[in-house]
Amino acid sequence: MRAFRALLKTECKLSLRGMDMFIFAICMPVVVVIILGAVFGNKLAFDGAAYTFLEQSFGAK
Repeated sequence: MRAFRALLKTECKLSLRGMDMFIFAICMPVVVVIILGAVFGNKLAFDGAAYTFLEQSFGAK
């Protein structure tokens, strides 16, 4: 467990040093979900569906 904790700590430090990881791994997915939510918000997946496009795409129910 100590080795895992040491590796996790090291990898977290390395990840935060690389700003490209922060942008593409954290910010980009959040922005994409916000844009999809704004565009497809409450639209049904198809005519007569009981769920929306976002619920179908992301498994949110």
